[in-house]
Amino acid sequence: MVHRQHGGVGSATAPTPPTSTVGSTTYYVSQTINGCEGPRAVLTVTINPLPNAPTTTNISYCQNATAAPLTASGQNLRWYTAAGGGTPSTTVTPSTSTAGSTTYYVTQTDNNSCESARTPLTVTINAAPPAPAVTNTAVSYCQNTTAQPLQATATSGNTLNWYTSQGTALGSTAPTPSTTNPGTSTYQVSQRNTSGCESDRVPITVTINALPVAPATSPASACQGGAPVSLVSRVTATGTLKWYTSPTSASLAAAPQVGTASTGSQVFYVSQTNASGCESSRAAITYTVYARPNPPAVQTPVTYCQNAVAQPLQATASPGGILNFYTQASGGVPSIELTPSTQASEIYYVSQTVNGCESSTRASITVTINALPPSPAVTTPVTYCQLAPASPLSATVTSTNTLTWYGTDGQPLTGAPTPRRALPVQFATP
Repeated sequence: MVHRQHGGVGSATAPTPPTSTVGSTTYYVSQTINGCEGPRAVLTVTINPLPNAPTTTNISYCQNATAAPLTASGQNLRWYTAAGGGTPSTTVTPSTSTAGSTTYYVTQTDNNSCESARTPLTVTINAAPPAPAVTNTAVSYCQNTTAQPLQATATSGNTLNWYTSQGTALGSTAPTPSTTNPGTSTYQVSQRNTSGCESDRVPITVTINALPVAPATSPASACQGGAPVSLVSRVTATGTLKWYTSPTSASLAAAPQVGTASTGSQVFYVSQTNASGCESSRAAITYTVYARPNPPAVQTPVTYCQNAVAQPLQATASPGGILNFYTQASGGVPSIELTPSTQASEIYYVSQTVNGCESSTRASITVTINALPPSPAVTTPVTYCQLAPASPLSATVTSTNTLTWYGTDGQPLTGAPTPRRALPVQFATP
């Protein structure tokens, strides 16, 4: 083979064309048979220029993020995992599972199938930070109390990111839960490092516990000098009671113990706490110590004749007072009405109760029963002759007693009767 169509020195060994220089070179080749060389054939070798290497931009991902296929400027890209050799791929998606850096290489080919030099592209996988430290992942408040911002601690240099349970970003400032409505809500917090990589999110549950209703109360009262009444007995509640001396004071260690030496009213306040430790509003309870009334006014003595029909004893109570009648000066069972016996004289007693307090002393009512006198002495029968004049009847009384005469019909007369002369008549004296 020679480099010229005519002349030159031929070589039986085919030449290897150099590719270092862009351009075309023509070679000629002939064949010799039986010592006779035939005409030369033309063979043109063209050295095409290489395309430019693609342009790349290094890229970084956070660990475990979703990566996209690598890109570079150019056409008919070929990707390699080494600077030389290897099998190309038309597309490469880097793995983000492990933190670190990996260099990929890319070329482009032109329409002549010439491949450019390889351009490196470094993919950096930045490590994700650990989740932030959260001391309390279950926070609870009572309804309508003052809540504090949620708390989490980021690693030095990192920034916290807060989210709602629906994933809505709240920024880097810790949210303060609302305590208006009972219920449960969940917040989430993560931290982001200087590489912009975010940690896993930590859930924080916030529970708002409902307040119990205020206890039901009724007024308490005692009598001066009597036994005090327990305020606890005047409260209906399902939780634990807390006692106060005013609507805004600090709680007492125990239920108040109120004496009965002095009269007057005091107002205390009581609330209840439920199993969640939430306290109700305060309910007022009034404690009143009433003075004991004086005994009722009475008229004494009351006098009856022996075996006469007696009336119930009378006394005058104070307004609102209730009378209590007794047969003894102390103790005994009271009656609201008492009718004395007329067999013998007795002393009865009466007190009055006002505002539930009974007078400390009892008024006495003396019932005097006067014995009946004996019947007057009479002469009987009294006899007259028919039509003879008659004299008024007579009877002899004891001491200073007086006579009362009655007619045959039982009705009292104004004086001693005179019998009629026509017929026999019977008169009577008591």
